[in-house]
Amino acid sequence: MGYGGDPFLPLRGVVGMRKTMLGIVGAALVAATPVLAQKQPDVCQVSVWTAKAGSEAAWAEGRKKHMEFHKAQKDAFAWFTWEVLNGDRAGSFLTGTFDHYWKDYDGRDAFDALDGADIARTTGPLTASSTTGFWIHMSGASRSKPGATVPSKYSQLTHYYVNLADVPRFEDALETVKAELDKISWSTYSNWYRLASGGEGPHYVLATGRDSFADFAPPEKSLIQALSEAMGPRKADDLMSTVRESTAKIYTEVMQYRADLSYVPAAK
Repeated sequence: MGYGGDPFLPLRGVVGMRKTMLGIVGAALVAATPVLAQKQPDVCQVSVWTAKAGSEAAWAEGRKKHMEFHKAQKDAFAWFTWEVLNGDRAGSFLTGTFDHYWKDYDGRDAFDALDGADIARTTGPLTASSTTGFWIHMSGASRSKPGATVPSKYSQLTHYYVNLADVPRFEDALETVKAELDKISWSTYSNWYRLASGGEGPHYVLATGRDSFADFAPPEKSLIQALSEAMGPRKADDLMSTVRESTAKIYTEVMQYRADLSYVPAAK
C-alpha cells in the first residue's frame, strides 16, 4: 500500500465475505462524513493472512501457485503481496488490489467461486486466520510519488485510529497538509487510506514507500519545518495539533513487497 514517503514522522511518538462487506460499507464513517458520488477508482480490497506456525514458507509457495491461477484466468485485477516484517502482525502476509470503482466488483461471481476454490486448495490448509477489508484511497490527502508504477521494496504503514467526532477536522487537516506541501514541492511522498468496511474504525493508514532501509532515516527538513515555511509557524502548529488531538491511537509496522507472490495483468 503506497508508493511514496512519510510526511508524518514528527507524530511517531503519538500514540462468501466480499458480498457481506459490500453490503455494510462505511457504517461508522458514513455517520461522520457526507456520502459523495464516486468520481474516480479509489476502492481497495486488502486482506491479511496469518499462516499456521512454521508454515510461512509453504504458505508463500501456495500463494505463488494461486497467482498462477489468476494469470491463467486472465484476471483484470492486479494483486500485490507484502510480507509483514515487524509489529504484532510480523510473519503475516498482506494482499491487495487497488484503484477500483465499486461497480468493478459486480459480475465477478463465477470468478469468485473459482478463486475461493483455488485458495482453499493452495493456501487454505496452511492458513490460521485471515481478514478482509475495503479501503478508500484518499486522493485529496495523498502525495503519490510521480512516475511510480510498482510498490517500493518496503512500505511503512502508520495506522491512525481517530476519535469519531473528530473525523471531519482530521480529514480536513490531512488535505490542508497536502495542499501546503504541494506549494513548496516537498520531496517526501505518501498515500492515505480510510477503512470503509471490515474492522474497527475510524481507521486511517498512511502508507510510505521505502526503497532501502537507509530511506527510513528522517528527512533533513521535518514536516513541521516544511509546513512552517509554507504557511507560517503558528498555522503549522495549529494544523499539527488538530491531527494529534483527533488521534486516539497510532500503530506502525513495516512490510516487504513480494513481487514473486504478486500478479499484474498483461498490458492491453
